Amino acid sequence: MTELPAFNSTALPLQPAAYAATLGPTVVIAPHPDDESLGCGGLLALLARANVPVWCVLMSDGTMSHPNSAKFPAPPAWPCAKPSYGWLWPGWA
Repeated sequence: MTELPAFNSTALPLQPAAYAATLGPTVVIAPHPDDESLGCGGLLALLARANVPVWCVLMSDGTMSHPNSAKFPAPPAWPCAKPSYGWLWPGWA
C-alpha cells in the first residue's frame, strides 16, 4: 500500500486571498442548509469582500435530518411555482 505524505498545515493557504477575486461569478451547490457555510464559508467571505457575485443553491431544506422531531419540527412546505431561473442568473428570462 502506498503511504501518503504527511499533511503540512504550514503550506496553507494554497492561494493568496486575492486569488478569490479572479474566480468570477460563483455558484455553490450544497445538499443541506449550512453545508455551504461549513464547506465554503472562507471562500464565500473572500468573494463577498471582492464584490464577486455569489449564489448558493440549497438542494433541500434539511428537515429530514430530524424526522418527526418535536424539538426541530419541519417548517411549512413552500408552495411550488412555475420554474423561473431569473433568480439564479440575473438577466435570464
